[in-house]
Amino acid sequence: MLFGSYADFRNRLHQLMDGDDVSTSSISTNIIDLIVSMVEQRVYRDVRSSLQDASLAVTVTANTATLPSDCIELKNLHFSGNRSLKYAPYEDLEQRIQLQNSISGGSLSGQLDTVWYSLEGDGVIFWPTVTDGTIINGRYVKRFPDIATNDITGNTFFARFPDLWLYAALAESGPYLGERDRLPIWETKYTQLANAANLFESRRKYQGSKLQTRVSV
Repeated sequence: MLFGSYADFRNRLHQLMDGDDVSTSSISTNIIDLIVSMVEQRVYRDVRSSLQDASLAVTVTANTATLPSDCIELKNLHFSGNRSLKYAPYEDLEQRIQLQNSISGGSLSGQLDTVWYSLEGDGVIFWPTVTDGTIINGRYVKRFPDIATNDITGNTFFARFPDLWLYAALAESGPYLGERDRLPIWETKYTQLANAANLFESRRKYQGSKLQTRVSV
């Protein structure tokens, strides 16, 4: 299943929603674009793909590093040289930072091997506090640009699972169209495709081999 552009995808979707002759349809392209925008929210909540894996390089300012606007979730943070950071709950980290500021002039540099991080809004904070200008590297799960405004060109996630996006759009359109009979079919098909996509990605990750339990001796 191939679509040459977003306009092509929207036209095919329009036909499935309201018949082959879309010139007489009462459904506007603006409404379809709105439906597709809801589809994107749904797909990015339900499915994770290796194609969403992206590199991260952020600069620390005032012990905070701002995450990219397309970040869905963090996978890993580390300093140059692969010194990994460990996650801690925000409340725990904030208490540690306050304690650090009250002793030793606020500096713990060189005293600890492990640096912890936590999320604060759309940024990341650290303990012990990190010097301004430090580069933090890592990996994160990204969201591709919206296809309704940026086309499908370069969206490899869409290209890998076009049927997933199509049935997600049909399922989202069902309530608007009043498709009580077809909506359960579309919802079921979308759920099957989402589960199949996640299974496909899992098999790619583990190369078809089962996870093995390590036995200590």
